[in-house]
Amino acid sequence: MADKKYRITQDNSQYGEMEVEWENGVRLILTDAKRIYSDDWNSIKGWVVDCTNEDGNEFIPEYLYSLSFMPDGYSLTTYIVDEDVAKKVITDNVINILHHGGNGLKDYLEELNNKLNFSGGTECL
Repeated sequence: MADKKYRITQDNSQYGEMEVEWENGVRLILTDAKRIYSDDWNSIKGWVVDCTNEDGNEFIPEYLYSLSFMPDGYSLTTYIVDEDVAKKVITDNVINILHHGGNGLKDYLEELNNKLNFSGGTECL
């Protein structure tokens, strides 16, 4: 689904910042979060990649996106994804979001979670 895998190393999102690490070790600082969609259980946010570790030779994206949902109503699962994945999730769920609120999005993310055997927490795409 995504070319790069990200892991959240520090979540200061309440202060508008999050640090993520690529699977290759390059660390990225995400800032200036913009809420695209949010309800009580789910959210989609766009983040600007503000500060980077330039040691990596790979392309550093300008934007990353967080897809968050609560599979059980208590624990939060977050995916960090690139723009192509975010576009696909939003496009695939626009009718669900418009007609059913976050339930359709939650179902979609839970299905994705199960397909990837994602354990929750900080391991992100």
